[in-house]
Amino acid sequence: MVKDLQKTTVSKNALLAEINERKQAESESKRLQSELLRAQKMEIVGTLAAGVAHDLNNILSGIVSYPN
Repeated sequence: MVKDLQKTTVSKNALLAEINERKQAESESKRLQSELLRAQKMEIVGTLAAGVAHDLNNILSGIVSYPN
């Protein structure tokens, strides 16, 4: 009977350890997804800024080179 109780306790501890491990993995996954989303947003902003700078440069180059 004592052995049965010890086995039950060991299996409970193993189960709790696995649950904690899965919770940590899930929270890490959520954190990484959030970080990826933030990086994608920054990439979009950078691409937009590059496009605006390119268009502005095209306009300015015509204005700057015209007096020459």
